[in-house]
Amino acid sequence: MKNNEKYTILAKITILPGFEAGVKAAAKKVWKETSKETGCEMFLYNIESGTENTIYFLEVFLSREAFDVHMNLEHTKAFLDYIKGKVVGDSSERTFLDRIEK
Repeated sequence: MKNNEKYTILAKITILPGFEAGVKAAAKKVWKETSKETGCEMFLYNIESGTENTIYFLEVFLSREAFDVHMNLEHTKAFLDYIKGKVVGDSSERTFLDRIEK
């Protein structure tokens, strides 16, 4: 992947019992802030059907650099700090995706 290509990530968090409301509220807050970032093309979050504790984020940034900026912004760091001890593995599981162009 070239640095100027769009950067796509699928992130999953599994919330530990008892922390659902707080983590969902924090996810909504980080979604609102991230959606305003210049380098963010798309930032969606959804709850897995049939569960109350699994959130998926689909993130598309204009470049790897834009993603790196995102990871160092205060709202992102605050979210990642907040979910420690409240989600499986203390963080999100990230899958980095390559686009298939026609």
